Amino acid sequence: PEPGPGRSWEVDIPVSTYSRVNTRHGNVFTAIPIVGWSGRGPAMNMMLYHNSAAVGDTSFAQAVGFNLGPGWSISYSDHLVFNNPSTITVIADDGTKDVFTWNGTIWQPPFGVHDRLEPVVGTNFWRLTHKNQSYHEFVRPLPTSTFARLNRVVDSTGMPNTITLSYNTSGVLGTITDAAG
Repeated sequence: PEPGPGRSWEVDIPVSTYSRVNTRHGNVFTAIPIVGWSGRGPAMNMMLYHNSAAVGDTSFAQAVGFNLGPGWSISYSDHLVFNNPSTITVIADDGTKDVFTWNGTIWQPPFGVHDRLEPVVGTNFWRLTHKNQSYHEFVRPLPTSTFARLNRVVDSTGMPNTITLSYNTSGVLGTITDAAG
């Protein structure tokens, strides 16, 4: 089974208020809203996620610096895993995994994914731009790090409307600041 909610071409069957099962691969995906608000910039939505197919995945703890238990993750825990020089896995906060492959020119997304992944030249940042031109920016702590943490979420307006994440010196997620500050 694959973690994350079903793709647009897959069928999910609701099994409870917050859970659904993907009929293609059997993952039971649960999304529990904690708190949310909208205003200037991207909406702030804190969610708690569980994927039955991700119970052995430990990359969430590496991304935010703590562990919620097997299969659990939270909003804004998106991260990149540098598998080898030619593949990078983008893991969304809901557990969805997309493997991008270097084709010699660009980081090629998997079939059906319309995101663009690219390094920000001259920095240790990576940008995942979505079809609507909003983007997630990731920071790779060291050039040799096997992961990159979510640093900020920027909306598609072109204005400085950003959700910013800060980590303490131990790499634990400390604060999440919305566009209003």
